[in-house]
Amino acid sequence: MYCPNCGNQIDGHNFCPNCGAPSATTAVTTAPNNDRLQQRKSELQLMYHMIEYFSQKQFLYNEYDNTAKTINRLRRGVSKSPLVWGIILIAISEIFFSFVLSILSDLVNSFNSLELCACLFVFFILVCCLGGGVALIVLFIKRTKKNNALISEKMDRYSQISDELYVHYCGYENCPIGHEYTNPSNLEVIKQTIISGRADTIKDALNILVEDAHR
Repeated sequence: MYCPNCGNQIDGHNFCPNCGAPSATTAVTTAPNNDRLQQRKSELQLMYHMIEYFSQKQFLYNEYDNTAKTINRLRRGVSKSPLVWGIILIAISEIFFSFVLSILSDLVNSFNSLELCACLFVFFILVCCLGGGVALIVLFIKRTKKNNALISEKMDRYSQISDELYVHYCGYENCPIGHEYTNPSNLEVIKQTIISGRADTIKDALNILVEDAHR
């Protein structure tokens, strides 16, 4: 299909992506309106210009999104399993230590070597549990500190990228949309919303984008 107004290939769109004119199949339901047609064409030309300008920083927008996802993941914190198991092992050791020590003192006096060896083995197991519990808690603390350091590092980078993108945004005079929506992927959605006929202006298309995101 080709646009009856400018001859551009439409590819099944309801409105021409070049000039905004309705296709032949929708011309009946969308009565010709020169003002509306000119407005749509002007808005589309502006969208193409914006996409071309902000796409120069596409790599920064990608890093911005990935950094935000990483920060959200890190903020959930590290697994608390080492801390829980460490506390359990220390608690078990503390509970049985006094009991085993009292038995050991009795066995030493009775000179029962077999029972003494068994009790010493149990005592050794309890010492290992205590050491393992302490090691697990230390591991949890180290992981938490590392996680907090990564959050701080990513937050600094996130702030740097945000500043760079805002400076780039300020370089586009009289931008019709806020800087938080200038990711080229968002701009493509806005452009397609105008092309599809769901909106005639960038402002209306942006409102539809926000509503769709909330929905």
